[in-house]
Amino acid sequence: MSEFENQQRDAEEICTEIVRVMIGLGLDWEDEHVLRSLAREALSFDAAHAPHLEPGDLTGRSKRKLFGLIALMFRTMQEGAEVNALIHGNQVWKALAKALWQEKSVAE
Repeated sequence: MSEFENQQRDAEEICTEIVRVMIGLGLDWEDEHVLRSLAREALSFDAAHAPHLEPGDLTGRSKRKLFGLIALMFRTMQEGAEVNALIHGNQVWKALAKALWQEKSVAE
């Protein structure tokens, strides 16, 4: 079904939301240390075993939303590749993706 979707537009929308969530969390996407720390947390997050969040835990909810957006962005890029479309993210996504790949390499 991905050949009927506009993955680039979807990626742009996901990137915009990633920026919004990172601003809400007060995270500086130009700070490699911050991104690497966030990447470690995202890679170790297991939704099936995540503890319950209190309704007022805005930071926890925002981070979970961000982790979901990261997964959604990777899936969107994968769907684009399945139809030979190269999907690009914005500068924030590129910095975040770089940190994710660096942390994934360290973990292996």
